[in-house]
Amino acid sequence: MFPACGSGNSAIELTISELEETSKCNTWVNVCKGW
Repeated sequence: MFPACGSGNSAIELTISELEETSKCNTWVNVCKGW
């Protein structure tokens, strides 16, 4: 995935596991809940 940040030429590709590890997230948010 490509997290939204900076411009197209400064983006980095991360796996979901890499994103979880580097962001130090606690949990995922269900943004589709109720749809």
